[in-house]
Amino acid sequence: MQNLGIRSSGSQRNFPTPTPSTPRNSLSPESTTPDSTRRRRSGSRRRSSSRINEDPYRVEDEQPPEEPFHRQDFQRGYKDAKGLVAGLVSVLRQLPLHTESGSKFASLYERAQNLSAFECPSTRTVGLIGDSGAGKSSLLNTLLDIKGLAKTSNSGAACTCVVTEFHHHNRDDFIIVVDYFNEAEITDQFRDLLDGYRRYHLRDQSDPEDGGEGFREHAALARDTFRAAFGTRLRRNEGFLLDEPMATPLNRLLDWAKELDTPLRDGDVNAQRRHMATTAEACSTRLMELTSSSERDGGAWPFICKISIYLKAYILSKGLILADLPGLRDINSARTKVTERYMLNCDEIFAVCKIGRATTDVGVRDVLQLARRVNLRNIGIICTQADDIRADEARRDWRGEDGTTLNGLMEELQTDRDRISHTNSELEDIEGDNPEEMDGEDSKEYWQLKNDKKSFEASEERHKFQLKSHLMTTRSRNVMRKLTEEYNGKFPNIELTTFCVSNTDYWNFRKKPREKAQPYMDLSGIPGIRKHCISIVAQSQLRAAKGYIEHEIPALLGSIELWVQSGAGGIDAGRKEAIRNLIDDVDKQLLVLTMPGSGLSKNVMIRKRTFKELIPRNMRVQSYPWTLAAKAASLDWNEWHHSTYAAFCRNYGDHSTEKVGSRCWNDEAMQAMVTTMAEHWDRLCQGLEDQNVQDCSLIGETLDTILQSLSTTTAIPVNTIRTLGGTLQHRRGLLLDEVERTQESFEDDLRQIERDTFTGIRSSIIGELMEGSYRSCNLEGGRGSHGRRKDIISRRFGDGELFIELRKRCSEKFYWWVDDLERRIQEVVASNLDAVQADLDMLRNENAAVEGERYPELQRQVSSEVERIGREMERINGELRDFLVV
Repeated sequence: MQNLGIRSSGSQRNFPTPTPSTPRNSLSPESTTPDSTRRRRSGSRRRSSSRINEDPYRVEDEQPPEEPFHRQDFQRGYKDAKGLVAGLVSVLRQLPLHTESGSKFASLYERAQNLSAFECPSTRTVGLIGDSGAGKSSLLNTLLDIKGLAKTSNSGAACTCVVTEFHHHNRDDFIIVVDYFNEAEITDQFRDLLDGYRRYHLRDQSDPEDGGEGFREHAALARDTFRAAFGTRLRRNEGFLLDEPMATPLNRLLDWAKELDTPLRDGDVNAQRRHMATTAEACSTRLMELTSSSERDGGAWPFICKISIYLKAYILSKGLILADLPGLRDINSARTKVTERYMLNCDEIFAVCKIGRATTDVGVRDVLQLARRVNLRNIGIICTQADDIRADEARRDWRGEDGTTLNGLMEELQTDRDRISHTNSELEDIEGDNPEEMDGEDSKEYWQLKNDKKSFEASEERHKFQLKSHLMTTRSRNVMRKLTEEYNGKFPNIELTTFCVSNTDYWNFRKKPREKAQPYMDLSGIPGIRKHCISIVAQSQLRAAKGYIEHEIPALLGSIELWVQSGAGGIDAGRKEAIRNLIDDVDKQLLVLTMPGSGLSKNVMIRKRTFKELIPRNMRVQSYPWTLAAKAASLDWNEWHHSTYAAFCRNYGDHSTEKVGSRCWNDEAMQAMVTTMAEHWDRLCQGLEDQNVQDCSLIGETLDTILQSLSTTTAIPVNTIRTLGGTLQHRRGLLLDEVERTQESFEDDLRQIERDTFTGIRSSIIGELMEGSYRSCNLEGGRGSHGRRKDIISRRFGDGELFIELRKRCSEKFYWWVDDLERRIQEVVASNLDAVQADLDMLRNENAAVEGERYPELQRQVSSEVERIGREMERINGELRDFLVV
């Protein structure tokens, strides 16, 4: 059964039509008319029918993604490998040494325990963003398979006023972690809100330039937020918000905030609070308390930055984090910045909207425009209420094959209903008689009618589903086609993924037996979204599992085998001395990687030098012409109508009107810089990529040199050399993979620096540098305010310090992240080299040999088990070879 979750991605679209579980013309020719039922009543009496399988529908049984990680063959091998390690732990536990603190064997036992509990640690974040009433909260509940967790308000508007994350934990309770704004952040928000409130209420109503109507919504937001925070305390005396100077009411609001039950009262900075709930209903109630306010006491939500909820849900169990995001059109600028910044760190974003207005939804357009500006590619659209379509309306509108199919289905359904009605009439004629007292012919006729009715009702159910399926699938296919036509040309670099879903159908059939529920669950589109989201994590999970199977387990087996071999005896004192000398030489070679002035440290200096030559130096030379270009851009806006100009100031230079279209002043002012620096930034990225290769080459060559020296020595027994060499090879693989992942994380950081430097969004560097100027414009009122606003903006964009400060902040960010890269690489290298040196110590010191000699029989048992597991791991790696080529 196909479903509405089939996605449209780019220009390659596939819209399959659901295949009904039963052919449409399922009734025999003899039963096509009411009269025919009379002619068949002499048939045999049938009172039994096939039973529906009563097994419940389970989300865990939904079809997994097609990714290699979720293939049955791979999962079988992965579980077998974990099972082997669990068995090894049981064998190691038999040696009393595993409880002796400081023993070599105890550390090996601890490693084995950790590996037996291994879970692919990778996580990916999918953000859902949509305007009030789009159905986002209902969609979240459905994806989590927990009805009513994320509630909507009484008006139907979603209660999303803060970023809310949903994480997995393997427990039946719910943990809510609340992150609060610190005092500085609250001060900025309150000042901004108070500005808007005072601009509107202190405006000169006789001055057409004062933009009264435009300020109304900002004043309303401020009033509603302050009332939400302080309840009746504010309502009793709201007039003080207009007191002069503005610092007076601002300080009073901040004093009130410190008296509330939030971390501000205790002076905590960036504080968190935790709440626990034992049921979904209790968790939902607590969330409502956190995201709403009472008439008397106010509420906490104006002070909350983010909420994280930890719960058990199948979609989260694979490493996914779902994030419920406030809309980008929230006029609370602080929260818009939080959403904007959060979106940049998501692995995929879905704009949620009602299917009826999908192609015209302004929230969808805003998300796509932001994605284009900051070069986000993984953007999708989820259309809700896919079931909200009437057959009679579609019949009037649809033409061609779709209309013909619809007419046929509606006629077949009507035929079923006519048959049922006719049969009911005939049953009414004879239901006054007791079936048990009827003669043979009447009794046969009675039960035949009963069976006919059951058959007709089954046919009606089939045709109802086929009609519903055709309506929903056809409409969704048309909507997805229109979305592609609307947005592919405007946003060619975005890989648009589209789903159409019905939360209503999902919950209507969620508790039905699986056999009955499955077609409707598939048609709802929800399993398709779950499958897609889980697939996002699959590639990183495969990489983690690859390291576990190919390197982690074999390295552990090698370390245990070295422990066994160190206690085997038969090595004289002279040979032991030679072994110690050789191991000391290996230690010195390893230290070269971590010492100050090492090749890795030098590569960090090369990165910084490359950046300095390509970015800050060119930015310094070009800052003057860029300033002239920015000044010229600002003068162009001066020709706009005063109300349009004021609207752009209120929206921090990023706004859209029917006359001027969608414009961003920050982007336009820095266009000359972006054009000039594009080539230099590309060269920087290439240079940094070359340095990443150099890092891996340096590490690989150092370990290769050590392996080569070990292969030619005669100081160590051959079997020990073979074991040590194999273990070092696996450590080499683990180390290089961890270094590469660290470098990939730095590449993500580099892309963030690029967005911060070369885009004009609110959370970018130029957005932050211009914020004060926009706020100053918004404080202007009265006669001449339009001229003063223009002067503020023109002076700021014409100020040479703007691009100087931008260059400094860009450099600070880059140098910080490069130093962080060096620190993280050194930590990865040190951690892996510690494991290597632990293996070397077993050959260099006598401790491991003494441990083994205490329990010779158990030592042999351990050796036998390690050998057996080694063979099994060779088999597993062979079977999974095609999967492990990542």
